[in-house]
Amino acid sequence: MQRMIGRAAWMLAGALGLALLLAAVRVIEAGPLDPPGPVGSTMKTLADLPPSWHQVLAANNTPDECNSLRFTCVMGKAAVLDNETGLVWQQAPSATTVRWSTSLCSSSGTGGRFGWRLPTFDELTSLTIPATGLPPGHPFTASSGPYWTSSLVGTDPQFIRTFNPLTAVFSSASRGVATSTRAWCVRGASAGDADAQTDFPTLWRARQLATDDGALPITSSRFFDNGTTSAVTDRETGLTWQTAPDAGTSNWVSAVNACGRFSQAFVSLGWRLPTLAELLSLYSFGGTGTLPTGHPFTGITGVYWTRSTDAASSANAYTVDTAAVETSTTLAKTATSARHWCVRGGPGE
Repeated sequence: MQRMIGRAAWMLAGALGLALLLAAVRVIEAGPLDPPGPVGSTMKTLADLPPSWHQVLAANNTPDECNSLRFTCVMGKAAVLDNETGLVWQQAPSATTVRWSTSLCSSSGTGGRFGWRLPTFDELTSLTIPATGLPPGHPFTASSGPYWTSSLVGTDPQFIRTFNPLTAVFSSASRGVATSTRAWCVRGASAGDADAQTDFPTLWRARQLATDDGALPITSSRFFDNGTTSAVTDRETGLTWQTAPDAGTSNWVSAVNACGRFSQAFVSLGWRLPTLAELLSLYSFGGTGTLPTGHPFTGITGVYWTRSTDAASSANAYTVDTAAVETSTTLAKTATSARHWCVRGGPGE
């Protein structure tokens, strides 16, 4: 009996010693190892999981449309978080039709925040039930009719995919159309597909794009105006040009400085003189030496400076004479008879 009592004492002492050791290393801090009450579940619901596109959540499981499994109103109810995708949408998208541009949503201050953008086609359609539209119980005040996306129709740069979220009807529209389509801006990570909002690569395309196939000169396959008629982007090269360059003349240094300090509404700084190759890239050759039919530029006449220094003399710079484009010309940099036509983007070398 004494031996059994002794063993029990040693076992008790050992257990107490182990408890003290565990407490010392902060495995347990106080109280029993298994506190009273129900054991906590380790199972997670869909609401506990991070947003992903494989989820299907109910939008009408509560009487409060702002707090369903799927949708949560944020930013003082100015925006709505879609818990399925993690995207944040304007609660009240544009009620008026607007013209498409890559910067259509970038100036939106919905909810007191910037960072808004046009959704891709996949993102906008993710809000809806196929062949039905927005799900029952949704918190949005959207209008019936098509909304712009940032996605092209195939590879045609002139047409944009549109979508009516109230009826789930697909359509498309020309980027030059001014009064047919609304915008519904979104915040958050992109779905990742190639779209028209992504910057066009700044490479010179081997194929030529049409300049006269749009409703306006600034909305053709080749040229588009970024939402302002005072500057256009050439999709063949990725360069952005003034549509109406300054009519005044100056020496080369003044021209370089004028472009370097030039600022355009909605485009800001970053302008420069073009290289000889860049300026000539706007022209058609084969004996014509003219700007292509349907081009958007105005007031183009006379001789224009380039930033390319004459290889034979650093005191001279190459110029482009619009009356003899196919003839290489140079001027002394001190001459005051040439104009400047500013450009933005590209390497500038």
